[in-house]
Formats: sequence, structure tokens, C-alpha cells
Amino acid sequence: MGIVAALSGRMRKNALHKGLLGGRRGWFAVALLAYGWRFLRRVMRSPSEQLVAERLAPGETLIVESIPRHRRRRRGPQ
Repeated sequence: MGIVAALSGRMRKNALHKGLLGGRRGWFAVALLAYGWRFLRRVMRSPSEQLVAERLAPGETLIVESIPRHRRRRRGPQ
């Protein structure tokens, strides 16, 4: 896990505990922003695509592979 992800997770945890459960308004606002942003991203994303739908006959096997996503930042020439 990267340092940004770790800090962001720690911030969300603090915001939840101190803001929602502890009653501190500043942390509550941070919790609303952090969890609201995650919720909006989940709701607004495009639906997943179904690429293949086939029935397997007895004795046939299925191999599932993951295709890596492209990174936003590309490294320079190697």
C-alpha cells in the first residue's frame, strides 16, 4: 500500500471516529467529504461490461485472467 493510500485511510478512520462518533464538527465535515466522494465515485462509474456468456459442457474448464489497467502516469523511455 502506498503512503498516500495509508494516510488517506488513516484520515477516513479518524474522521469517522472523531467526527461521527466523537461529535467534533471539523472531523465530521472531513468524514462527509471523504465518504461522500467515495460514494459518488461508486454511483457514477460506468456499469461493467459482459464480454462473454457461454455454457460449459461437462468436462470443459474455464480459465479467468486479469487484464491490468493502464496507469495514468507513464514512465519515461526505458
